[in-house]
Amino acid sequence: MERGYQLRIFFDYLETGDSIQTFLDDFDGVTRQQVIKLLEMSQKLIETSSNILHEDFAG
Repeated sequence: MERGYQLRIFFDYLETGDSIQTFLDDFDGVTRQQVIKLLEMSQKLIETSSNILHEDFAG
C-alpha cells in the first residue's frame, strides 16, 4: 500500500476515535514524524483557509 494513501486514511482513524499509535501499529511504513508533519500541514491549511474566508467576507 502506498504511503500517501496511508496518510490520507489517518484522518479516518481519528474520526473513529483511534489513537495515533493504533494507526502507526496498523501501518508499519508510516512514522510518527510523518503523522506529526501531516497534522502541522493540516493546521496551516486550516489557518490559511480561515484567513482567506475572513478577508473575503470582511471586504
